[in-house]
Amino acid sequence: MSAAPLPGTKIRRCALYAALLACWITVPGLALALGGTGALVEAAKRLHADDRPEEAALLFERAARAGNRYAQYRYAMMLLDGSAQSRESNAVWRWLRRAAGAGLAQAQFEFALRYERGDLVSPSMPVAIEWYRRAASQGHTEAQVHLARLLLERSEQSGALTDRDQAVRWLGAAARSGHAAARAALQELEPDEAVQEQPGTGNE
Repeated sequence: MSAAPLPGTKIRRCALYAALLACWITVPGLALALGGTGALVEAAKRLHADDRPEEAALLFERAARAGNRYAQYRYAMMLLDGSAQSRESNAVWRWLRRAAGAGLAQAQFEFALRYERGDLVSPSMPVAIEWYRRAASQGHTEAQVHLARLLLERSEQSGALTDRDQAVRWLGAAARSGHAAARAALQELEPDEAVQEQPGTGNE
C-alpha cells in the first residue's frame, strides 16, 4: 500500500508543471531555461534562416540586452538593413558600439566602416583606423585590407613612412590568410616580397 502524499506536495508539483509550461510556450523562455543567451542566439539564427526575421530580432534583442556580443552585432545589422525595428534613437550605432567594445572583430570592422563612410555618424578617418586596427589585430582579413588602404592614403598625404610600413605589414598578414586583393596590392608595393599562405586563417 503506497503512502499518502505529504500535504502541499500536489500543489507544489502543479506549480512546478505550470512554471515549466510557461517556459515551453515561449521560445525565449525555453532557450533561457536550456542554455542562457547562447541558446537564444542559436534559436534566433534558426528563425532567421527560416525567413522569420521579426521573431529572430526579438531573440537577438533579448540576448543582446543580456550582454551577448554576437547578438548585439546581429541585432544591430538587422536594424541597419531594416529587417528589425526599434523605438530607441541611434539603436544601430549603440548596439554596434557595444559589440565592438566587447571585442567582436566583425562588429569592430562594421563599426569602423560606419566612420569611414560617414554612415550613421560623421566621418572620421582616425576613428575608422583605430577600429580597423582592433579588428585587424584579431586576424580579420577585410579589416587588415581596409586598414592598409587608409594608412597608405594617409602616407601619401603626409609622407609618413611609418604608415606605409604598417600598411605593408597588414597587407602581408591578409595575403598570408589567402586574400587575393591583398596579395596583388602587396606585390605592387613590394615586388620582391614573398608571401606564404597560412591555412585556417581568416575573418571571425
